[in-house]
Amino acid sequence: MYFCCGRRRLAVLAMAFVALGAPAQDGGDGQSAVRDRGRDRALEKQRWFLSGRSPVSGSAADMLRRAREAQPAFQAGREAQENPPFVRQWEALGPRPLDSDPTLFQSYGYVSGRVTAIAVDQKDQTGNTVYIGTANGGVWKSQNAAAADPNAVSWAPLTDSQPSLSIGTLAIQPGASASVILAGTGEANHFTEAYYGMGVLRSADSGASWTLVSAANGGTRPFRGLSFSRIAFHTTSTDVVVAGVSSGNGERNGADVQGASGSGIYYSLNAGASWSYATVQDAGVTIEASAVTDVVFNPAHNKFYAAVRAHGLYESANGQSWARMAQQPGPALSAANCPAATNAVTCPLLRAKLAVRQGSGEVFVGWIDGANALSLYKLSSNGGSWQAMGTTGIINCGDAGNVGCGAQQGNYNLTLGAVPNGNATDLYFGAVNLFKCTVTAIDLLCGNADSWKNLTHAYGCSPLGAPAHVHPGQHAVDYAAGTPARVFFANDGGMYRALQGHELTSGSCSTLNAFDNLNANLGPLAEFVHLAQPSAAAGTLLGGAMTNGSPLFVATDAGASGLLWRAANLGDGGYAAIDPTNANVLYTSFPAGESAAIQRCAIGASCRQNTWTNVVEPATLGNDASAFFMPYVLDPRNPATLLAATCRVWRGPAGGGSFAVLSPIFSGGGATTCSGGTTTGETKVRSLAAGGPAANSGNAKVIYAGLVGRAGGAAGRIFVTTDSDSGAWSDRTGGINPSEYDVSAIVISPHDATGHTAYVGIMGFGVPHIFKTTNAGVTWSDRSGNLPDVPVNALAVDPANSSVIYAGTDAGVYVTGDDGATWSKFGAGLPNVPLMKLLTFTAGGARKLRAATFGRGVWQVEMPSSGLIASAPAVIFDATVIGRTSPPRVLTLTNDSVAPLTLTSVTAPSAFTLTHDCPAVMAVGVSCTVQLDFRPVIGGNHAGQLQVQYNSGSTQVALSGAGVDFSLALSRPRRPARGGGGNAIVLDSGRKAEIEVALQMTAPADNEFNFTCAAPARVPCWVAPQTVRTSAQGGTALVVLEVGPAAERAHRLRRRNVMESTTYAVRLRACSGAACRVIEVPLQIR
Repeated sequence: MYFCCGRRRLAVLAMAFVALGAPAQDGGDGQSAVRDRGRDRALEKQRWFLSGRSPVSGSAADMLRRAREAQPAFQAGREAQENPPFVRQWEALGPRPLDSDPTLFQSYGYVSGRVTAIAVDQKDQTGNTVYIGTANGGVWKSQNAAAADPNAVSWAPLTDSQPSLSIGTLAIQPGASASVILAGTGEANHFTEAYYGMGVLRSADSGASWTLVSAANGGTRPFRGLSFSRIAFHTTSTDVVVAGVSSGNGERNGADVQGASGSGIYYSLNAGASWSYATVQDAGVTIEASAVTDVVFNPAHNKFYAAVRAHGLYESANGQSWARMAQQPGPALSAANCPAATNAVTCPLLRAKLAVRQGSGEVFVGWIDGANALSLYKLSSNGGSWQAMGTTGIINCGDAGNVGCGAQQGNYNLTLGAVPNGNATDLYFGAVNLFKCTVTAIDLLCGNADSWKNLTHAYGCSPLGAPAHVHPGQHAVDYAAGTPARVFFANDGGMYRALQGHELTSGSCSTLNAFDNLNANLGPLAEFVHLAQPSAAAGTLLGGAMTNGSPLFVATDAGASGLLWRAANLGDGGYAAIDPTNANVLYTSFPAGESAAIQRCAIGASCRQNTWTNVVEPATLGNDASAFFMPYVLDPRNPATLLAATCRVWRGPAGGGSFAVLSPIFSGGGATTCSGGTTTGETKVRSLAAGGPAANSGNAKVIYAGLVGRAGGAAGRIFVTTDSDSGAWSDRTGGINPSEYDVSAIVISPHDATGHTAYVGIMGFGVPHIFKTTNAGVTWSDRSGNLPDVPVNALAVDPANSSVIYAGTDAGVYVTGDDGATWSKFGAGLPNVPLMKLLTFTAGGARKLRAATFGRGVWQVEMPSSGLIASAPAVIFDATVIGRTSPPRVLTLTNDSVAPLTLTSVTAPSAFTLTHDCPAVMAVGVSCTVQLDFRPVIGGNHAGQLQVQYNSGSTQVALSGAGVDFSLALSRPRRPARGGGGNAIVLDSGRKAEIEVALQMTAPADNEFNFTCAAPARVPCWVAPQTVRTSAQGGTALVVLEVGPAAERAHRLRRRNVMESTTYAVRLRACSGAACRVIEVPLQIR
């Protein structure tokens, strides 16, 4: 069985699994598979990542720089069309943090991602102000790093929008009033995922704002594509600063601008505002230095020191002129082995780290050769010769098989720190593990067998790392000079500290070392290569995060931050999948030998590294080799079936079993199996997509396979089958990829049920990057438009609009609303890192675009609609009495699409009236208002739609309201009136009568009615009240009609003026606005 385990963790896990009784299903003792899995295929991982990112000609770094420099113009162009408050904001989904192993078998607590540099601000004597640099997540700052509760330590990103987020080193200008911070971009860690830089980021306001210094010597020596190993300030002449620059790991770091000529020592005389290339001499001969792996300043000697690969150690009094030190740390670095002016292969120095003990001026150096053999030396405070130091406790660190001992992987993880401890010095050495020796008067050279203590045992003890739970892969150490007991450590897992560093004294598995984990609020920093989601559960995500395994996010188990992820599976996490019919069924994958393994777990949020079963092992796929991260998908027509791709496509049961070959080996050549790695042997599949109707087998009929580029036969080709059961495949590349870059992304349009409409993304530089087919690849059309010239890694089609496409690139996320004719930067707030996977989520009324990044975790943003959106789907008016106008209702219309819209009409039915302030052309994000009134002229229900027509469609809003009719009815006479003949009211002459009249409505409604009465002149009438307010709660309104002479006139009223028994008509009138109703009251006067 292939167990999950992380990069650089593996040999020990074979023994650990056996010790813990883990199951073995490989037909042997359970160890061989783990050991095979444990081979760190660093070069293969590097080739996978860089495949498609190395240009045919020119500089990848230069091209990426140009694309990123163009981003502000893209954003400005976008914002010129958008209402600024409307610009969509990306939101982080984590991991912040990642629980490294909830089973505690191999737990390093919370982890965030690789931290490469630390700079404690020494102006803050408490050690609370700390800056850190990360592998591909930029610079971060904490202002409470020494808080008593480590989970309360907070971090804030400072450089998310800068041209490079790959940080190799940090330095803070000394001085009580200084506020300059320098961040050297590009990781000089000489390994796998180290990303190249763009120059020096400089802040003159403690990180609030930054400028990029992209070149030295007036622009003639560009920094792009290089990596900064260390920056060191002079402590008294604080404007003088020196930087060590490396070409990194060759192609690994993208240093294809100048090669070795860009490496060397650079200096600045104005605190990093501008730089010059230093003169470096060896025996009086000026040399072009190769990679400079470290620089430091020693105040006691008033000198800078630098380590230069394949040369040795150099010193300078001013940072401008350098000379090889007469005394080198060890005879292996003699002039004979390391001759002047050459990068001699006989010179064993591959990488060195330097540390100066502040106060005493002692200098320490640890250097490694190509086999990671460690040499450790000390230069005393008064100079003189280098003295060899003991390394016994480092080389033999007490862990089984010496796994993680010595300077293993020192070309990648190597650090040295000298921390004052009274008159002694706590010397820290870090590679895989973190070691400590306290240099004292009686142990000047750490020469005793127990001088060095293994503080972390990252791969030792049970459970692993038990004494400290500190992640392996050490990169930096720094401390607060005012309180030197406060020591901070950076490694592959993130940030750790010891508030009492002097008390870190245990090297055993039985005694804990008091490290604090500072990752609870740091990030996201994870480097994702893939992301999966269920079809309906918005709160579930599963990723492939390389050395951080396969993290799982479940919203109901997301911790206090709401962004906590847990390691569902360990190992070099690759592609992931979730069953669309059952969100509890998860799939993860990882490299296994030259191939890959796929595992399945059916318990959802409870999946942990020991709950997975194998679906695919190398033998399942005929022992085919695959790309480092093998692509696979669940069949969209039958998720019980899985498709996996090596140098051909296989199909089999997703629950495990026998897989069958669906395609030939695409590169041909007569091979019967796939061999080699990502870019060697038969050409491997890089991208895979399936769709269309069901074939006779019940599985998807249409499959697309995109190949790795520039790797041999059929490089960068696209193969398609339109009948997956037939075994018939066609090369449908045509002429769209003449430079043979990787086909990194394929997405089948959800708007075409045939599966024949698809988009492909192509990596590389200097070529079109997105193409569309509507006939399964028979023909293609270029949809790149004005998209920046950078690798495209991911594509997604908006489920609501076939013309809206999203592209994830090495320079951000872009969107088109016209099927690729024009593109614009999408959203704001997304850090400037490569985008590796895009997903759309639309269930439950949500419309989200999710993005997996390489260095800043997972993010999401609200997707636009296809046109105008209204602030409400319907407007329901209160019941309104005829003749009246309802209170107005206001709707807001917003252009929620990705392009300007031209309005053609805004209309409503006759019972509704409207006014609006909408412009003829509505820019993206612009809003306008529509005021609606309801004015019924007849009673009853009224319904219709507000219709807004525009160039690309229409928007409807339902309108409804009830018209209320009314009438008047005689209720009863009051005394002294009485009933008479017929319906008449009888009134004695000279008397006044009160008559009740009822106002009746067909439905309750809030309204105001006005009453008047009219009668013959000889029979005055009055009505009270004259205004009646009715209520929507219902009820009958009554008014009192008074008729007859006024009391004071009664004595003058003569019978002769009124004919006895004559019936008079008194008219009562009730009006609601322009609508009136009248009732006649017959009156007899006796």
